Amino acid sequence: RTTNSQAVCLVRASDEAAAKAKILRRMKKYGVEADDSWVDRIEALPGDVMDPLLGIEDSAYQALALRVNRIIHCAAIDNFYLPYTSIRRTNVDGTVHALKFSLTGVNKRFQHVSAVLP
Repeated sequence: RTTNSQAVCLVRASDEAAAKAKILRRMKKYGVEADDSWVDRIEALPGDVMDPLLGIEDSAYQALALRVNRIIHCAAIDNFYLPYTSIRRTNVDGTVHALKFSLTGVNKRFQHVSAVLP
């Protein structure tokens, strides 16, 4: 199967270039080869799920909410030894912010990945 779909990836980074580099490093770490036929369809968006507007300006948030139709939420701290107070802002508040975003603009399918283990 093929697709022309684009993916917007919210990444904790200082700018788009740093966000894209972080995505490519993670792909390499997990053995995913970046192929020019699809890697250009990844839009790296610097932001943070801990912020109610995902770390982006309100106008960008509203525009994004109108063009995204699916969310795959996997932003989490997966250190199971940390106390709840250390992971709440990312794991709980971040999920709440992503869910609220899914209901902003057009409704979006929401898929939550709770943990990825090597």
